Amino acid sequence: MLIVEAHIGPMKLQLVNTHLESTKDHASERVKQLKDCFKEAQEFPEEYSVIVAGDLNLRDKELELAGGIPPGLEDLWISCGSRKECQYTWDMTRNMNKEIPGRFKPRCRFDRAYLRHSHPKRVSPVHFGLVGIEKVSNTQCFPSDHWGLQVYFNIEKV
Repeated sequence: MLIVEAHIGPMKLQLVNTHLESTKDHASERVKQLKDCFKEAQEFPEEYSVIVAGDLNLRDKELELAGGIPPGLEDLWISCGSRKECQYTWDMTRNMNKEIPGRFKPRCRFDRAYLRHSHPKRVSPVHFGLVGIEKVSNTQCFPSDHWGLQVYFNIEKV
């Protein structure tokens, strides 16, 4: 977990970036790590807007095992309308960087972003999209086997 305190003018932000344990076999460790991230977001002073995001390698069932999204946090993909074209951030039907034998091509929403609002509220999510969905110039590869997250916010004037 990498935590950065930032300011945009008088607005205070806490940015929590993380890469949780990968593969299905490490679900219990991933649930513990997710709980730690959520705890960090909830315990930061209320004058900060907190964004928790990264490659969580998270399955929906594991989010349930972690107790769900804690009160006061919101899933930014959902907040921005749950657009289907942005649902899967690890999508072997579109991204060929990782070869998986057989006909089945998995798709998962491994990468996620959550927001805890400050008090008073300073930011509002307005758009959730994906980046890295085009192949790198002069190659047959994408920048990663995951798509990146791109979230736009409106910032309230203080």
